[in-house]
Amino acid sequence: MSLDPRRIDVLDVLDDQERRNALDAIGRVLTPDGLLLMSSHNRAFAPRIASPWHLRGKGRRARLRSLNRLPRWWWNRQRVLPFEVSEQSYAVLNDISQDFAALHYYITRNAQERQLAEHGFELLECLDLDGRPVGPEDEMADCAELHYVARRARTMLEEPAA
Repeated sequence: MSLDPRRIDVLDVLDDQERRNALDAIGRVLTPDGLLLMSSHNRAFAPRIASPWHLRGKGRRARLRSLNRLPRWWWNRQRVLPFEVSEQSYAVLNDISQDFAALHYYITRNAQERQLAEHGFELLECLDLDGRPVGPEDEMADCAELHYVARRARTMLEEPAA
């Protein structure tokens, strides 16, 4: 079974508080040692987000279609731009998805590990889009999204009897 990254980054459409609430809710319904599979936009990639003015595609037809969409991209970008957020541990940024009409949560690998720990999860593995492991020392500025596998930690009350 392969995971489609467009299907598992749902948490990225939430703002920071909603995301934290969702992680708490997921932790409540997962059994101890249950697994959370998720992906998130990589904040280290954020400087590489294309602007609406960048024509996309190869070939004349693709560039013409791109040129035709520029007014919509520009309008959407202007409408959404005031809602962007940039904090020390995360950012909520506008990108090309939905023709620049959407905001997405961007977070680094290490900040995501800390956020998961704050909500009762232990990061087991972080992978890039090609399935290669991403360690704490890896920034991965060329990778737009990272995939995470985390385990819900047991609480003191859930510890098995000795």
